[in-house]
Amino acid sequence: MAVKSTTTQDRNPGPAGGFRLILFFRRWLPYPIFRLIVLIGTWIAVATLENQRKGSRAYLAMVLDRPPTLRDVYRHFLNFADTLIAVLRTGQGYPHKIRWAEGHGEEFESILRKQPSVLFGTFHLGHSDLLGYHLGNFGIRVSMVRIRVENSTDTELAAKQFGQSLDFIWVDDPQNVSFAVKSALEEGGSLAIKCDRIEGARKVEKFQFLGKETTFPFTIYYFSRLFERPVLFAFGVPDGSGGSLSYCAPPFYPNAEDSKSQHLARSREHFQDVLLAAEELIREQPFIWHNFHPDEGAYAHV
Repeated sequence: MAVKSTTTQDRNPGPAGGFRLILFFRRWLPYPIFRLIVLIGTWIAVATLENQRKGSRAYLAMVLDRPPTLRDVYRHFLNFADTLIAVLRTGQGYPHKIRWAEGHGEEFESILRKQPSVLFGTFHLGHSDLLGYHLGNFGIRVSMVRIRVENSTDTELAAKQFGQSLDFIWVDDPQNVSFAVKSALEEGGSLAIKCDRIEGARKVEKFQFLGKETTFPFTIYYFSRLFERPVLFAFGVPDGSGGSLSYCAPPFYPNAEDSKSQHLARSREHFQDVLLAAEELIREQPFIWHNFHPDEGAYAHV
């Protein structure tokens, strides 16, 4: 049940067909040559993508507590490029190993085995999308709520590769999105919702993140109350060997006896704790935060 958009949205940065060109080079070139192309291409991206470069500088200045160097910005772009390549190759069917960090995952997996219809909150953080692609291993169907953009090869490949357990709901189709969300959950499926960009969000709230008051989407908690579904957040980061190391935050459960104000108060407390958990990972690995929009996200109010 994929909802098609009837409007034209922004496009991913870079040349048309750039994602498929990356996959072509990765498949046919010796890895050292391919890696050299990635390194050079990343420098070109830093030089030409002005908005993303400004966003990277603003974010890095906040998380590093100092003015970022050009090398810092380059490392940020390169981390994103490596993550994108991993996502694209997984969408092509190449295996990607995911393991839980110590003390994480047991409760997360237990919830999925007992209740296959949940709300997954995600961020543009490291390998988090790759974890979402593997949720089908638990026998659940996930509808990813996204804004449609042009030249989005990653979502096209994911829909083709994981079509039996994954589809997309496009928020830029307002006439259908409410129906699609309701249908997905009532049919026993789950939703995965990006929670670090306010574009397309119907409900937003302000939270403390990286030392600043920042606006985040909050719609997922309204869905939790409306559809009586738990909220789960998990993050994936590179493990240094080509796979992903995953972390999860404690789940949020709606309480039917709560008033709306009580539910929202508990929701705000939970999401603030989630942000603190994400911030801890980001402080350790500052280049894994991939929200490059300078006008919103972790550095919107710098």
